Amino acid sequence: MPHKFKSFTTVATLFIGYLIIYFDKSAIGYTILGMQHDFHFSNVQKGGVMSAFFIGYGVMQLPIALINNRLGSKQLLVWAMLGIALFAYLTNFATSIIVVALLRLLAGALAHAGYAPSASKTVALTITSNYRGRAIGALLSTSGIAGILIPLIVIPIMTQNSWHTVYTVLMIAALIVGILLFTFLPRTKPTIAQPQAVFKESLHDKSMWQLAFLNFSINLILYGLSTWMPSYLADTHNCNAHTQTVILTSGATLFLIGIYTGSFLVDCFFVGHESRLFTPAMLLAALSLLTFLQSASPTSIAVSLSLAQFFMAVSATTSMTFPVKYFDATHYSTNYAIFATGGIIGGAVSPTIIGVLVEMLGGSFNAVFVLFFITAFIAGLSIRKITLLSHN
Repeated sequence: MPHKFKSFTTVATLFIGYLIIYFDKSAIGYTILGMQHDFHFSNVQKGGVMSAFFIGYGVMQLPIALINNRLGSKQLLVWAMLGIALFAYLTNFATSIIVVALLRLLAGALAHAGYAPSASKTVALTITSNYRGRAIGALLSTSGIAGILIPLIVIPIMTQNSWHTVYTVLMIAALIVGILLFTFLPRTKPTIAQPQAVFKESLHDKSMWQLAFLNFSINLILYGLSTWMPSYLADTHNCNAHTQTVILTSGATLFLIGIYTGSFLVDCFFVGHESRLFTPAMLLAALSLLTFLQSASPTSIAVSLSLAQFFMAVSATTSMTFPVKYFDATHYSTNYAIFATGGIIGGAVSPTIIGVLVEMLGGSFNAVFVLFFITAFIAGLSIRKITLLSHN
């Protein structure tokens, strides 16, 4: 099989898997509205359910890194799809908020935790270095595509049926994609290294902590937006289903464009100088989020959200190219575990912090967007030239 075709099928298959990953991550922002109606829980409890996923995800990062070194990536990628199918099936039988939270915790730990690091490592080991930024951009673009498709799929399903049907559809799709991953992904060799020595070196690399903080900041904002935006539009602006769909798909479309823009720029114009792209993009995202706070009409909300999504996408894409460009094979899984943990913590605390702030302020989201602005501003100014010691 020619190398280019093999690279294409690898990225294309990982791409389809990522669509399922983001569908499962993001659909909860919609289905939880139906669950809240059925199970009668507060906004704080709602945030706790969405945070449970990231807690499970975070706890498993180091174990997943070690398993990845021993087994290789393909097995973990296939298992991720089978795990998503299993927990989607079980969600249909949930009878309380506690059961839903437990299932989200397990889905994060036993299904999702292995996909992103395994996909990233597969790209690093099978795609030539001058195309890795664009390969990562293609995979990240699934979040934008999912953001466009999810409202168009989930809202009609919930309107015509119920949130249970959403998880039945997800279960079937995940099983099909699991078969595709098993059939088309190349098998990567296990990376044998001394786990304690490698992990100790990674922990002492200051750049790892810098990258972890950037990932934390990005995910604090992105997962806060994705999990709470449907509630914000419905509760604060009384947007109906059609208006929500238009606003959310507009933001997702600009996010998608931002990912492709960022991946092109970082591969073609900012090689070795990625911070020069990250900093202005993150600062512009901060300004857009502040503008969003002042928006009142559906049009102004859609425009400011779309701009924020665009610049956040450029920042996220730039950040995500560091692992595939600068982590070597023997340190990859442990380095990625540190990098990913920063983002996971951001994703874990974001929904709960938002729920607490909204509850404290009687339903107002003002403090939430001030938090997003401050986080983006600090992250944009904090990055320096990345020097990954001996690991590049």
